[in-house]
Amino acid sequence: MALSRPSEISRRSLIAGTAAGAASVWATPTVTSLGLSQAAAASAGGDCPGAVISDFQGETSFSDGGQLTAGADLTQNDASPWSNDDTGYVFQETGPVQIPPGGYNSETAFIPGGTWVCSIYIHASSVTGTFRYRATITIPGSTVLGYDGRSANLVASDALFGVAGVNYDGGARSHEWTANSNGNGDYYGQINANTVEVRMAVADCCVDQGRLFVACL
Repeated sequence: MALSRPSEISRRSLIAGTAAGAASVWATPTVTSLGLSQAAAASAGGDCPGAVISDFQGETSFSDGGQLTAGADLTQNDASPWSNDDTGYVFQETGPVQIPPGGYNSETAFIPGGTWVCSIYIHASSVTGTFRYRATITIPGSTVLGYDGRSANLVASDALFGVAGVNYDGGARSHEWTANSNGNGDYYGQINANTVEVRMAVADCCVDQGRLFVACL
């Protein structure tokens, strides 16, 4: 049996009346790290910054998805709570995490070994058709150190930043980063700046996902 869909008006009204239709601020996330206790990680690496999501008028909304925890299903799956025609999600994922010796080559920039980094995960998966998702993500007091959107990069950084027990989607994750709004990528921003613009056109066959690496406070 085909899924029923609410009317366009009711769907937009619902968004406008929730946090998906307004700027939202994350709470301080749980501190995690590689090979360190939470107390040691917090002392050495600082804290993860919150982020502010600002919607674009006239486009499908982004919402603060909160802290990404075990059990979350980020695959192309209509039953997933994170598959939605009207709303994409941004999660405070994990950190502080210390980049291992030798550093990490993100899609956009090399992050030196020893750097303390937090990750922000961006996800959109429509259910019934192709929808546009647009938002700006600002990280007050912090800066973007790198970004992964291509599958190989994301899989590599899953090992460092992925939350245990989260079902990440291994396919359809080939999203470009460009340094200005005149480019053709899904993500626009400058490394070492604190704001990123996200523009996705997501079909019901696919998942758009990306991971921002940001400096700890």
